[in-house]
Amino acid sequence: MFSSPITKNRSVNKVAVVFALLLFWGLGFYPFQFGTPSEFHKTAGGIGLRYINTSYLDNSGIELKPDGLHFNKDGIALLRLPPEWMPESIQSSSFGIDLIIATDLQEQTGPARIFTISKNLAERNLTIGQNGSDLIIRLRSSEANPNGLPSYSIKNLFSTPGKKEINLLIGQRELKVDINGKEAFVATLPDYALSHWSPGFQLAFGNELTFDRPWLGTIY
Repeated sequence: MFSSPITKNRSVNKVAVVFALLLFWGLGFYPFQFGTPSEFHKTAGGIGLRYINTSYLDNSGIELKPDGLHFNKDGIALLRLPPEWMPESIQSSSFGIDLIIATDLQEQTGPARIFTISKNLAERNLTIGQNGSDLIIRLRSSEANPNGLPSYSIKNLFSTPGKKEINLLIGQRELKVDINGKEAFVATLPDYALSHWSPGFQLAFGNELTFDRPWLGTIY
């Protein structure tokens, strides 16, 4: 059973909303790409992962295994194009994602990006990350700046080892986050909470689009 103190600068209320699961394994990996200077346009794992040439990042520390994506050192996996479902999520102000993760380090900073829909260090729609041993959620809305601040924080989530299942749901003016099947918090959101999202931002795992907020661990 998981319980953890929540620190945030927004009011909290009850919510029960679900919109969609983000495609992750199989079809979910198909449009992702990696960047590594040494393996230009290589196909990996037989499922269409593409490597792109970049002078900014060496993705040789990422391993794709049957159980998930392992970030053993700095790297990134990102969609080549913005998600096709983004305009619909913005219009309906609803979104959902399930993540099963395990950190390699109980202390990471940045926040280190586990999952992000963003443009750079200062502009994002949504980021799920690790700062110290805390889980950080940055959500852009009319009550938050373009960087998703003020953020939500679940204290000490990563202070214990092992897999963590994170279920994040946005809809009907509310945000709900469950951890390991238990409600961690619910928060009231403004009307049309996602109307400030940009449909052109990219989706990535393991790092920021600027390649300088790496997270080390496994996404299952």
